[in-house]
Formats: sequence, structure tokens, C-alpha cells
Amino acid sequence: MTLRLQIVIALFYSGALMGQSISGTVNSYYQVKAINTGSNTLTLNTTAGLTAGTKVLIMQMKGAAMDASNSATFGNITGINDAGNYEFNYICSISGNDVTLEYQLIKTYDPTNQTQLVSVPVYQSVTISGKVTASAWDPVAGTGGVVAIEATDTIYLNDSVDVTGQGFQGGALVNWPTPPYTCDWFVTVSAYFLSNPPSEGHQTGGKKGESISNYVTGEEYGMGNQVSGGGGGNNCNTGGAGGGNYGAGGGGGKKTNESAFKCHGQYPGIGGLSLSGYGYSVAKNRLFFGGGGGSGHENNAAGLPGGNGGGIVILTASVITGSGTSILANGLAPVNSAKTPDSTEADSDGGGGGGAGGTIIINAAKVNGSISAQANGGNGSNVVPESYGPAGQFFRLQ
Repeated sequence: MTLRLQIVIALFYSGALMGQSISGTVNSYYQVKAINTGSNTLTLNTTAGLTAGTKVLIMQMKGAAMDASNSATFGNITGINDAGNYEFNYICSISGNDVTLEYQLIKTYDPTNQTQLVSVPVYQSVTISGKVTASAWDPVAGTGGVVAIEATDTIYLNDSVDVTGQGFQGGALVNWPTPPYTCDWFVTVSAYFLSNPPSEGHQTGGKKGESISNYVTGEEYGMGNQVSGGGGGNNCNTGGAGGGNYGAGGGGGKKTNESAFKCHGQYPGIGGLSLSGYGYSVAKNRLFFGGGGGSGHENNAAGLPGGNGGGIVILTASVITGSGTSILANGLAPVNSAKTPDSTEADSDGGGGGGAGGTIIINAAKVNGSISAQANGGNGSNVVPESYGPAGQFFRLQ
């Protein structure tokens, strides 16, 4: 009896859960509201479900500064700041909504730019017996979209890990009907950003995809890329662009079959930036969601929004064993559920750009069996004019 009790205590102290089967959402997500570097303390929106000894992931989702001028440099990064910073730690103690971390933070974080804390379950060995996914990304709270699992011994992938479409959101679809909005064959709408409501009836465009940089108030629409988010299509009926991540997003499509007395649509969305120069290396160790695709320009209720980008998966174990299963962080193709009979195809309006692929990290000394890892960009809409999806992104670290 005494010996058995000692073994149980030893296992609890190690922080590793013995061979379990998991499915569904296994991580929990918390807003980081404030950071006190002196006391190494984070203030969260809540600490419900957290305990001392819990392994956690701290990650900042946004915060890059961008060029906001109405020019060809719109959406270029002027400072990466703390966007994409991340690190693992342990909770030492909890007091109210404050958690004190065991180890001093190595990187810097800005709680005003969507920094989240993610609980990380640690097992001795674990079997993924049903699909594991994240909570949906919440662009208001700045939480979700990440799966992080650790095993001191083996992760058995008997089912998928899937964060497809759980990254940055695609640009929302806005209809600009005539009247009161219009287009003018004497006026070509070529602005890199447009506002909602528009400055003039013809100055309308699709919404830009979400990205590592916050939207600039009054500049959320139009063809300029929102850093890694695809630009929206400009008036009239041009396509939104694909989001970017490791690869750049594809550009939207122009309006076709124009004539002198038809409204012009020659300024589609510009693809989201590649972030390969800002992360994904030892020297620049940052991770990013896939950027959202830009929305097409719509004035006949027949267009498509942008597709969502892929989320982030981090699997850490001595051994990862697959059985023909998949790890998925794909971006999504645009869908307009209100449109029939085909919700994936734009008709007389602009189509949306696809969301960029997210990020997958496999941190293992050995990988056995068969595993398919995908972080592909979503296809752009099938439409005339067309918009094209982005290049996807897959990153592996051993």
C-alpha cells in the first residue's frame, strides 16, 4: 500500500501523464492582459483550469508595423516588432488571474497585440485516437488556432491533427449594390486602400485578409495587401488575393470582357507577403498563422469572401509513430454559404482569394510509420474574373 502510494506520487510529480487516448480539443487558451517582467508574472483574462506545474506556450499573434501609405508600398513591413515570438514555460504559482512562471521570459511580448497563453498537455505516451483540433481562432480575443502536444516517450498518430482554416480570417464579403453605390467608366479605382463607408459611391472594394499586422482604421478595404493578408478586389468586380505565410499569396484576377462603356476592373487584390525572412530559422525563431485571403468586389450579391488561413501545430516527443494519418494546417478556399447552387463559385462578381497554409513543427528524434503533413494554401474562387490562392507553407524542425 505504501509502495503503491509512493509510485503514484512520483508519477504525479513528473508532470507526465501515462499512456492515454485523446481526441477533440486538448489545449486551453487564455488572453495575456499584462506582463510584469520584474516578477515574471502574466495577468490573464482568467486562470480557470490552470494549475501549478502546467506546461504552457506563450505566443504573440500580431504586432507587426506596416506601411499605410496609399502607394505601391502599402502593406510592406516596417517593423516586425514582437509578432510571432513564442516560447514554452511552466506555471510556478497562481494568484487570482496572475500566473508566475517558473523560468524568466526569454523574448518580449506586447499584450496589446494579441498575446495568448496556451496550456500544453504533457504525457509519457499518448495515442491520438480521434481527430485533435484547436479552438477556433478568435480575432477579437486573440486566442485559439494552436495545437501543442508533448510526450516524453511516444505520440501515436492513429487519427489526424487538424487546424485547417483555424488561422487568420479571410476578408469578409460586403455587397455594394447600385444604387446607392455605383461605378463610372470614366473613373478607374486604383487606390491601395478604401474605407467603409466609401468616400464616394464608386470608391468601393473587397476587405483585406487578416494578418500579423492590425487593420488601420479607415484602410481595411481595397487592393493593397494587409502584410501577409491578401488584398481585396477594387471596383468593379475584381478578385481578392491569396494570403501569405512562408510563401507569398497569389494576386487576384482582373475583370474581363471590358468595353469603353463598361465599368473598369483592372485593379484586383495584391497577394499577401512572404514571411520567410522574418521567422522559421534559428536566428529568427518566430511562427505565424496563414494569412487570410482578400474578398472579391461584390455588387450583385454573387461574390465570395476570402478564405481563412491555416493554424499552428507543434508536436514534441522522442518518437512519433504514424499509421497513414495526417497533420493538417491547410488554408481554406472561399465559400459563400448564402450563394446557390454553388457556394464556391462567384458569378457576376469578384471571387475571393484562398487562405495561406499555416505552420507545422515536428520536434522528434525519430518518426516511424507513415505520416502526411500538409500546410497548403487554399484555392482561390472559380470565377471570371478569377482570383488565385496562395502558395502554402510547411515547416519541419527536428
